[in-house]
Amino acid sequence: MVGAAGRAGRAERGDAEVEFERASRGLDVVVVPASPREGRTDGERLEAAARELLADLEVVAGRVTVRDHGAPEWVVRARLEAAVGRAGVGR
Repeated sequence: MVGAAGRAGRAERGDAEVEFERASRGLDVVVVPASPREGRTDGERLEAAARELLADLEVVAGRVTVRDHGAPEWVVRARLEAAVGRAGVGR
């Protein structure tokens, strides 16, 4: 059940589209390349950055989906922080 959701980001090279959905338990982070022509994504690095930010924000439950367009870590963190805030979750 989704209580609230937030989205942030644009579908441009070097950016990321991030969606956060509130959940009652569990934390799931999924990173996917936005399109095959954009190549591979460093999913492990981006997932680690997302989990670190969620811990900093004291978010212990939710689902995060990152559509990576070649974004650096700091972009994903900024987009995720915006999405979490738009969902009304966190400190």
